[in-house]
Amino acid sequence: MKHIQKYSKVISGIIVLLVLLQSCTIYRSASATLDEAVASKRKVKIHLISGTRVKYKEVFKKDALYYGIYKRDTIQINPKNIERIRLKNRTLSTIGTVIISGVSALAILTGVALWGLSAGI
Repeated sequence: MKHIQKYSKVISGIIVLLVLLQSCTIYRSASATLDEAVASKRKVKIHLISGTRVKYKEVFKKDALYYGIYKRDTIQINPKNIERIRLKNRTLSTIGTVIISGVSALAILTGVALWGLSAGI
């Protein structure tokens, strides 16, 4: 039983670490046009008039129609339903990922050190 508890803590710690080190995406606050979204070739978040938000990996134009790559599907985008378009901010996304990863790693290392001291290891 002690053996299972020992390894379950290690496995759960690894899973927590992997979740905390995931990258984040930060979008620009200024609205863009569909043509700017096509030219950027970046992730795009489109706010629809209905209030829903759809995140596309990329938006492209073919035969005067706009399409977005949503997960693994290609979906046609109706420009009349769009309230605003937000483009991915690469700089802030990178900085945010590094800071979140650093803080998470520091918190985990501090917790492990404190746990080791309290356990007498």
